[in-house]
Amino acid sequence: MLFAPAVGAPQAGLHTPATLFWTYQTIQGLSDRLGVPINSPFAEGQEPALASVVVTDYTGVVLIC
Repeated sequence: MLFAPAVGAPQAGLHTPATLFWTYQTIQGLSDRLGVPINSPFAEGQEPALASVVVTDYTGVVLIC
């Protein structure tokens, strides 16, 4: 599984959507090469929720960018 933050409206003290898009672009080549989609169900600032889902719902290799 590949995860990158969801790009949405900027929140105070967090990165801009353009900056968040770079995290997606960072793993885009790997996604294309492996044929594995990039999941973006959580926005920046929701890391605890992401971690909870990853440890309870997934096995194997998980990359969070």
